[in-house]
Amino acid sequence: MAFWSSWFAPACADCTSKITEGEPVKVEGGVICPSCHDKREAAEAARLAEVEARRVAEEEARARFEDRKQFGSDPRNT
Repeated sequence: MAFWSSWFAPACADCTSKITEGEPVKVEGGVICPSCHDKREAAEAARLAEVEARRVAEEEARARFEDRKQFGSDPRNT
């Protein structure tokens, strides 16, 4: 039966190989293999880390800008 199990195994939507080992993971685009699922999760984690780094950099730049402002003075002199 192992032959038929691999013959009729679902194909991964990302790498198009047959999913014979592990449980297939259902996603919005179909079914993917566990290794492709891990790759997707790693890419999403990297994207979220980049977004967080940008947010922190923007907050720091905004804080430096706000600290430089002097209220009550003529802005043309700064």
